[in-house]
Amino acid sequence: MGMPASNRTVETEQLATWHEPVLRILYDLAVRQRLIACFVVLGVVAGCVMYVRTPPYFRASAVAVLMSREKPVTGASLELGTMKTENDAAVRGPSGTLMLPPNPNLYIELIYSRAVLEELAARFLTRSAGDVGSEASDEAVARLQKAILVKGTEEGLLTITVTDADRQVSADMANAIVRECEAASKKIERQLVLQQAGYLDGAVLKAEQDVEQTTRDFETFSTKHRLIDPVAEGTESLRMIREAITARESLTARLDGLLVSRTDRDHEVKRLRGEIASIDTRLASSRDGFAGSRHGDGLAALMVEQEGLKQKLRYRRDLLGTLEAQASIFRLRAEQPAGSVAVVRVATPSALPAGPSKKQVFGIPVFCGLALGVLVALLHAQWSRIRKDRVLSESSDRLIAAAVPDRLRRWHRSLLQRERAAV
Repeated sequence: MGMPASNRTVETEQLATWHEPVLRILYDLAVRQRLIACFVVLGVVAGCVMYVRTPPYFRASAVAVLMSREKPVTGASLELGTMKTENDAAVRGPSGTLMLPPNPNLYIELIYSRAVLEELAARFLTRSAGDVGSEASDEAVARLQKAILVKGTEEGLLTITVTDADRQVSADMANAIVRECEAASKKIERQLVLQQAGYLDGAVLKAEQDVEQTTRDFETFSTKHRLIDPVAEGTESLRMIREAITARESLTARLDGLLVSRTDRDHEVKRLRGEIASIDTRLASSRDGFAGSRHGDGLAALMVEQEGLKQKLRYRRDLLGTLEAQASIFRLRAEQPAGSVAVVRVATPSALPAGPSKKQVFGIPVFCGLALGVLVALLHAQWSRIRKDRVLSESSDRLIAAAVPDRLRRWHRSLLQRERAAV
């Protein structure tokens, strides 16, 4: 079944009501298309003037890489076994160095700091005689903040882009910023190295005191117990005991041979018996006390204690030597720090200008002119309709009379009279 006639009529009236304002606006714009075209032409002219008056600018970029920085050392790795002995059988290797990841944010904050920007402004910006106050300095800093663009990645890649009206100035400024980052990196490394060297200097003084104290303890122990080298002394005592035993056995064999044919009153027999008794006395004294007149039971403890003092003295001397060597190395590094910024590509003057952009210079004025033309055309159409309606015309006259001064009101009244006379 078809739709009732009443419903079709309502729908048609709704469509007509909805399309009427749109069609009226389009009609007003079509009638006044010349007016709109005039504003568009004015926008094109304004864009041409802006493009001619806007000076070209150039961009130059420098690329640097932030290398991993060595973590400040809080201690010293002890290299034992510097005194070569038969007991040093272990091979010791150096420990790995801890590294800190690169931090581009540190250098970005440094570049945008006021001190760096003021130095760059003093070197590269042309300053007139009056540009010596704080206001001029603030303007120069603000200008450089807009001209400098710094981008950093987590991997440590740092890109510095400078925009300026002079192509050479843009390249020189980008390279100067990179050099500033290099100098800052070296200063940071130098401060860290000197700080570590100062820490090691204090550790060296403490190690020297420990070495002196351990040396005095070892000297006191050796003097008190009359021990110089218990191992060598014990070896010598055992050799003497073996020689004495061999001599006694030889004399005993001779004595036994003489007793076969001689008596105990014989002079040679008495002499051999005396020598054997003397050897027995020496053997008894050697067995009871040797190596500093110490008995065998207490000698082992003394040897262990003396060896412990030797190891302690050796350890502290090794520690002192290691600390002194590392402190010297840190001071040598502080004289010529390497830094953690490596320049990958220096900035070069650009052959072609980077701007101004034709799309922006021409597009914005043309769009503004088009929008203004459409607005003026719609206002003119609305004003024409108001003037044709007597009620709306009188209301607009009263509104203008209340809002407009007397001089403009008289001018408006004369204009109305001319319009009515023309009608």
